[in-house]
Amino acid sequence: MRKLYLLTPMILFLGCEERFEVYTQGKENTSKINCLRYDVGEKLEKDMMLKALKFQDDPTCEYSINLTKYHVKSCNNPQTKSLGADFDGYIRVEILKNAETIYKAQSDFKSDEIGAFKRVLSKTSEELK
Repeated sequence: MRKLYLLTPMILFLGCEERFEVYTQGKENTSKINCLRYDVGEKLEKDMMLKALKFQDDPTCEYSINLTKYHVKSCNNPQTKSLGADFDGYIRVEILKNAETIYKAQSDFKSDEIGAFKRVLSKTSEELK
């Protein structure tokens, strides 16, 4: 019986974890990237990207990285509102060269936007090595 009391909270906690995939495109282009210009507005997000990706911010770099945060709740489409959504939004990181996207990583989230951001950064960091 005691084991059941210990096991129940663990099961509940694990059941709340978001299990959204990180989708990427353009991994074959990442080997050429040797610098990044961070086009990210918020300081906290930029700091998280700098730490995860380990590229210093180089304002002269031809490769720029940006962040897109999309929230479904801000959508006014009647069909979307009536059907609901399996997710609350998505986080996308894109690397551009001369205004053309050469790499992107994206993950949906239900309630954990920061978790999605960390998933995307982890995958991007892995593929930039």
